[in-house]
This record gives sequence, C-alpha cells and structure tokens, in this order.
Amino acid sequence: MIDFRSLMTDEQIAEAEQEKTEVLRLQGLTDAWLGTAILKLARDCRNLFPLALGDPHACVYDNAFVWHLVPELAKRLGAYGIQPNEARRFELIEASNEDLARLTECYAGNISMGSWEPETPPKTFPPHILLSRPEQLGNPAIIAANRILEHGLSRVPTKTETDDEEISPKPF
Repeated sequence: MIDFRSLMTDEQIAEAEQEKTEVLRLQGLTDAWLGTAILKLARDCRNLFPLALGDPHACVYDNAFVWHLVPELAKRLGAYGIQPNEARRFELIEASNEDLARLTECYAGNISMGSWEPETPPKTFPPHILLSRPEQLGNPAIIAANRILEHGLSRVPTKTETDDEEISPKPF
C-alpha cells in the first residue's frame, strides 16, 4: 500500500489536517449551528470572489450554489438572518427534502470555485475549498442536506397544509 503522506510536504499535510478538522467540527454541530456555519461559508465565498460570485441572478452553478442552494439548506436547518437576495430560487424553495438533497449533490458536483485562487487569502480555512469538497470527503452542503433528510426538517408547507386555506385578496 502506498503511503501518500510520504509524497506530501509538511505544509500540505498540515493543510489536509486542518481541512479534516474543520469538516469534523461542522459534522458535530447541531442543526441550527450547522445551518449558520454553512450560510457563513457561502457568504465568505461571495466576499472572497466578489466579481465572480457577486450576482445572485447569474445562471451559473457557483452563483446559484452560494446565493440560493446553501442559504435554502441553512434556512431548513433553522438558521436565521437570510438576506433578501438569498434562497430566492423557486425550484429550491419548493423542492422536497429528497429533491433538495439530489440538487445539492448535482450542484456540488458541478461547481468550479474550488480551483479558484483568491486575490487575498482568507484568514481562516478557505470557504470555497470546504464547499467544493467531494461528497466522499465531507462536503458541508451535502452534510446539511443529509441532516435535513435524516431529521425530516422542512420549511416548505405540504400540499395538505395549503389545500384548506382560503386565498383571498386583502383589502387596501
């Protein structure tokens, strides 16, 4: 068996350990704290790459991931403080937990920001690296989606909840 650590520099080993430690920390958080943490990661990505990720309406996986999908996951986990341009994509808001988990895997598999180099290195572990991790290595967004599935968390009203409600215009 090959010992890949022998092929890595001390700096690479330290970085890999730091990344592993951060993922384990995120996995150990409660639902609401995990939601808050992934929301912060998404916002940190947008701050790190303002030109590439600054437009919440861009039809690109990376933008949709940090502006809409991750905030929707955070919202369903119980995070507060969702901003006006976050979690606004109808198909994500209305998605069942199962569909949202599948969409999370799809988005996570198609984002490219993990290979981007920021102009100014972040003070903490790079958020775009954490959110770009493969599912098998512990992607925080996929951890969140799985948590939502496991706990049956949802902010989406079921069909039976909306069927009986009378919808009428409100007077001025």
